[in-house]
Amino acid sequence: MDEAQHSRHNQTCHCRSVSPKWLIKLSLIWSGVLVFLASAFVNAEELEDYAQIYVDQYFPPPVAGLSESAENKAEALAHFTVGRMQENKDRTEEAIASYLRVLELQPDQLDLARKCAYLLASRAGKQSKARELLESTLERNPGIPFPYVMLSEFLSTYHSNNQDNKDRALDLAQQAVDQFPGDPMTYEHLAKMYLLGKRKDEAKTLLMSSLSRENSDAQFWIRLGKVASRIWPVRAGTDSSEESLEVLNQFYSRATEHAAGDIEVNERAADYYAATEQFDKAEKLYKQLVDQMTDRLDLRKKLARVYKEKGDLKEYTETLLGIVEVNPGDVLTHRQIAAAYREQGDIPNSVKHERLALKIGKGTAKDYLKVAKAMVTENLHEEAVKFINEAAYLFPESPDFPWLLTYPLRNLSRFKEAAKAFEDCEKIAIKHQPALLDERFYFNFATTVERDRDFDRAAKLFKKTIELIGKQNPEKEDKVFEAQVYNYLGYMWLENDMNVDEAGELIKTAIDLDPDSAAISDSLGWFYFKKGRYEEAKKELLRSEILLEEEGGDPDAVILDHIAQTFYALGEKDKAIDYMQRAVKLDPEKKEYSERLAQYQNGVPFAPSKTAEGAKPGA
Repeated sequence: MDEAQHSRHNQTCHCRSVSPKWLIKLSLIWSGVLVFLASAFVNAEELEDYAQIYVDQYFPPPVAGLSESAENKAEALAHFTVGRMQENKDRTEEAIASYLRVLELQPDQLDLARKCAYLLASRAGKQSKARELLESTLERNPGIPFPYVMLSEFLSTYHSNNQDNKDRALDLAQQAVDQFPGDPMTYEHLAKMYLLGKRKDEAKTLLMSSLSRENSDAQFWIRLGKVASRIWPVRAGTDSSEESLEVLNQFYSRATEHAAGDIEVNERAADYYAATEQFDKAEKLYKQLVDQMTDRLDLRKKLARVYKEKGDLKEYTETLLGIVEVNPGDVLTHRQIAAAYREQGDIPNSVKHERLALKIGKGTAKDYLKVAKAMVTENLHEEAVKFINEAAYLFPESPDFPWLLTYPLRNLSRFKEAAKAFEDCEKIAIKHQPALLDERFYFNFATTVERDRDFDRAAKLFKKTIELIGKQNPEKEDKVFEAQVYNYLGYMWLENDMNVDEAGELIKTAIDLDPDSAAISDSLGWFYFKKGRYEEAKKELLRSEILLEEEGGDPDAVILDHIAQTFYALGEKDKAIDYMQRAVKLDPEKKEYSERLAQYQNGVPFAPSKTAEGAKPGA
């Protein structure tokens, strides 16, 4: 700033009696404007000095500083900055004045002209002034299509009640098309005018006429294709959609024909083909795009969706796998891969990606349960135990995890650990989910403890189960389950020579509840055997064999063994050997069966059970 300018500036400030507080604000604003201007003119070789701008004044640079055009631009930027500040403070009139000064200096700033017209018409209520501005903008920029569109748009919006203005708006739109046929904006605007006026046929004629033009600009065709899609909507499965596709495809095929590797055009065309279920065309374009832009994972996702829509699960999965290879932290894609593998029946890989998704993005207890159940269902027992224990640690108040843990542990014959899981589940469920502790919970608990050979504790749990059945199922609607519980407790005692008579009563109760059960019939027959009542045992055990066949079940080695022992007790050695051989064939790993067969073949005398009363050894 030279000495004269300093003097003039100081006089101005003193005359206005600016307060010290406002001087600080003024200084801050000035600093911001100066930085803004400096960023706008970074060519230091040409511009060694800049115009100096204050909120209320503009001081031109020294004579040798800027060219006339650069000076105009600098001043225009200053007024624009002031206008923005005034607008932000709702000083609309002042903002408009600043913007109009910008347009005087830079008449080609069409977006600003449009904005200024909006402020005049909508916020200042000066529609005639707004129109004058846009008319002036058109006069000063006759070789550009946008001023035609702006004025036409303004007239159709703010003067739609006046037919002359409506006609002028449409005429301007048509002039823009006639004078600038290579600019898609002109077609877009005129088509919109036709559609707003419910003149759809004329809009169709307009777009169809564009197809007769020679234009190698791919953007021209892609933009017209978007306009055309509003005029020829596609509704799947209708005849009109087939006709619409024939028309629309002409625009998009022209676009891709002239795209020459233009990623934006090809992507928009591919999106159109995917949206209109032309998946082969979409696939071709997306594959090209993926090859061009290997880092664009969104393109791979679009390609994956196309494969999914085509029903190509293999390619869908492979494409998704490619995405997580690049971005292993993509939780959603891991879940999509898991779902794809699940649909293909590949549960281990499905579980793998579900677990990765949970590891990366965490999840709810429900998410963990879903994975855990899949692992248990697919007999991935070792993995399930580890995973469920992790989930139980994360969700200590959920009894579902220790409850679910019992399944893989029992399948792995780790009964002591399974019993501990039942205990943990019971403690948590009492407080948080008491409804879980029903008769079936305690039945499974009991069978687990029985497998751990803690028979006394198992008996207590079976009795608790029976007690709950009485309370929760007084009408005994689920007789089959109730019979199963009575039978299980009775057979456990019977096998271990415990409470044999009481066991027999339990089994008889069970047979009354479910008289056609092969398993319960076998238990009753075995009870008779234990009591030395071999004829009754034979009758019931053979009935069990028949019932099993009627149920459609495979032969059971335990039933065959029981029948063999009964025949041998009755002295029917050949039949005993025959049944024993069948039992060995079904379960060759069971050493007890093989040893018993050898005894029968060698004629070892029959030794009755300790519990048998009045038993007579066979011949």
